[in-house]
Amino acid sequence: MDNITLVIASSNEGKIKEFKKLLEDLPVNLLNQPFGFEVEETGKTFIENARIKAIAVSKETGNLSLADDSGLSVEALGGAPGVYSSRYASSDEERIEKLLTELKPFQNRKAKFECALCIAFGENILIEVS
Repeated sequence: MDNITLVIASSNEGKIKEFKKLLEDLPVNLLNQPFGFEVEETGKTFIENARIKAIAVSKETGNLSLADDSGLSVEALGGAPGVYSSRYASSDEERIEKLLTELKPFQNRKAKFECALCIAFGENILIEVS
């Protein structure tokens, strides 16, 4: 049986490396999304953004595509930064600094990391998990 080709729908090198490590024992040929291909994340939830990316990359490549979206949701900030975690500030250091500044008036520091995954083939969603 031939291996299935699966395109990782991300241009984030760290994320690509993580997925390749997680999937290395599966019978799949892992490919990166085409260089320079960007997908605008317009969803209001993590699963919507994962779905948008998986469908776009699958349609672009003609292969199965795996996408994720993830971020930090802080209770005292009404779930922020949430789906905007990566755009919350321009670097990890600045994101941490901004978050701590916004949390100063609150005693509640409860937060959770959320992640959603989607595998698509064209417009067809094969798997969604959040």
